Amino acid sequence: MNFLIKFKFLLITFLLIAGTSFAENYLLKNGTPKYFIDGGYKLHSVVPIEGTNFKQAIYTLTLNNSVVSCVVYLHKAGGNDHKCYHITNIVDKN
Repeated sequence: MNFLIKFKFLLITFLLIAGTSFAENYLLKNGTPKYFIDGGYKLHSVVPIEGTNFKQAIYTLTLNNSVVSCVVYLHKAGGNDHKCYHITNIVDKN
């Protein structure tokens, strides 16, 4: 995995944990990984993360130069929640 992808992964993870209003600027309402794949995005990576009462996975999807990351919470009792963020321009591409 190249540095830019790792940095974006760490950045989006920080934004999700911090819960700041900054992250809300990039939140895509009603988005799911399936929604973006149906819209032409390609699945770049899936990173599973173990939690206490649920499992998490971070899906990264790309389309041309657009990058979207979705955090999916899979609850042990059933059901899941999604939060997707448009992270294309968060990192300077120099």
